[in-house]
Amino acid sequence: MKKTTHKTEMRIRRRGFSLMEVLLSTGILAGSSIALYELANLGRQHAISAQQQAQAQTLCESKLNELLSGAMPIETISEEPFFYDPEWTYSVELEPIESTSNFELSRMPSLVVLKVTVRKDAEGRNPVRKFSLSRWIRDPEQMESSESDEALEEGSFGNSSNKLRGRSK
Repeated sequence: MKKTTHKTEMRIRRRGFSLMEVLLSTGILAGSSIALYELANLGRQHAISAQQQAQAQTLCESKLNELLSGAMPIETISEEPFFYDPEWTYSVELEPIESTSNFELSRMPSLVVLKVTVRKDAEGRNPVRKFSLSRWIRDPEQMESSESDEALEEGSFGNSSNKLRGRSK
């Protein structure tokens, strides 16, 4: 029989990992897996938030453009759902502009602030999403009265110009 020395026995036994090394590496793997999962979850939540914020901005811009183009009457509306996306609601507010010391509004026609607010209520872990756009516009009531005055003036001028044309023929 061959006689083995202590160094030879250590080399023969040392072919695998010890139980302590396996437990330590498993713990490190589990800890880093949990950290990566939390980072991925946080990234997903921020992506959803950014998507909803972009959607709110798009919906708000489209509603404001509908109002400004005349496709919808400009009037106060409170928490009306969108026809094509009922999860979102919109509100329209008209507020008078106050004169400030920095900007004199007395030379300008009567202006109001048209404010459109889009909102989506909280669901689950997602918080309430809200976005607003404001634009200064001429007071719609004064615009209607000035348009009717212009129509009367155009009608009287139109008749007189037609008479003049008829005479020149």
